[in-house]
Amino acid sequence: MSRRTSAGAGSPMGGEASNDLYRELFESTRQPLAIARVLCGDRAAEPSDLNFLDVNAAFKEQAGFGDARGTRVREAPLPAEQLDRWVRACGQAAMTGIPQSFEHHFGGRNFNVSTFRIGQEDQRSVAIVLEDVTPMEQAKIDLRRQRDLLQSIDEVLVATKMQISLTKSAVRDPGSRKLLDKASRLIDDSIGRSRSLGSELSPAVQYESGLIPALRQFAAWIAGRYQMRVTVQSNTDLKPQNQDAAVALFAVTRELLFNVAKHAQVKEARVTLTERHGQIELCVEDTGVGFDPGAPHPGVKRGAGLTKARERLRRIGGDLKVESQLGQGTRVTVIAPASTAERPEAGTVLEPVDAAQIITRLGAEAEGPKERAIRVLLVDDHQVLREGLASLLEAEEGIEVVGQAADGYEAIELARRLRPDVTTMDISMPRMNGIEATRQIKSEMPDIRIIGLSMHGEQEQA
Repeated sequence: MSRRTSAGAGSPMGGEASNDLYRELFESTRQPLAIARVLCGDRAAEPSDLNFLDVNAAFKEQAGFGDARGTRVREAPLPAEQLDRWVRACGQAAMTGIPQSFEHHFGGRNFNVSTFRIGQEDQRSVAIVLEDVTPMEQAKIDLRRQRDLLQSIDEVLVATKMQISLTKSAVRDPGSRKLLDKASRLIDDSIGRSRSLGSELSPAVQYESGLIPALRQFAAWIAGRYQMRVTVQSNTDLKPQNQDAAVALFAVTRELLFNVAKHAQVKEARVTLTERHGQIELCVEDTGVGFDPGAPHPGVKRGAGLTKARERLRRIGGDLKVESQLGQGTRVTVIAPASTAERPEAGTVLEPVDAAQIITRLGAEAEGPKERAIRVLLVDDHQVLREGLASLLEAEEGIEVVGQAADGYEAIELARRLRPDVTTMDISMPRMNGIEATRQIKSEMPDIRIIGLSMHGEQEQA
């Protein structure tokens, strides 16, 4: 097929003047644009390739196809997976009349590609528009790194405060104690500043108006950005007491709706929220193309997004469940605690105490009459804090740290195997939180004492 640049391929306007105006607009825009015709193989309904009828200068420079006029997509020196995506999405847009979107990567840049039918159905022609989303993707990466850095700094600050508190308990000189108090206040100030900055970096959930209005505002943004209608429904005026849960639910819902907009090939989605038994249940549903959750690579981007969402929820004691089938849409159910923490049955856990109080309490017990050392299991998902407390406890005569666990599941397994005398239990952990782990341990091994560990200067109810 010979190359062609005539306006007849893509101009909807007749006449020489109109064609000249079309050409000027088409070439002058900085956004990569192309017009292509879908080619079919032996089976008439099966798209096999695309023929580029026209491309503008921005497309030539940025998309990776060069001056592609008159050439076919599959001739491009790009990964076969990317080329398949182009043919599949453009073919569906041309044959169904439903606009499609997909991702494209070239030269270290990330593009969101939108394609829609132009002309008559039997012409099988589509317009293709590329949007460079690299800055937005890089901003997300930078924001994630900033949050991770703040979390690491926070852990070190808390561990430092713990060490200062313990040192103070062993110091009798008033002048030295005064200096330690000053250092502790400086650490508290640093922790406060770090967490304040962390809140600023969190998604802009409108705490005053609640989670649902914030989700509806984001749904309106999605509608304008992706031309996808999102319905937000709730049977309650939900306003979580647990702001960690509110931030996590907003962030996870945003990630899920981005997945729908980019991958589901559908123009409508639904978000429903309910609250029951102290739990928030949020469902995001679409009737799009679906995917196989059990496949080794259900879509690298989509799978990675779901994994990150699940990890974020597990850090606050939540989780998510994915139900999807190819061609039958996707339903993702998210569970998160409605309040900061539940209170278990009376007597299952002692009041929350900080690290210095634990050292003092267990140290005093270790000094009394005993046949063996007090065996302690430490449970906390922050390794720096866990190891810091372990080193402090092991310095006390009569105390033996027999194990460390990073979440509730590990805590239960180690408690069964090691049978410690005492377990220090953090509340907010991934996979299983400290509340549920405490319930199960006390139900199965009631002789184990459990101390709710507060390392963050807050009274965490366990």
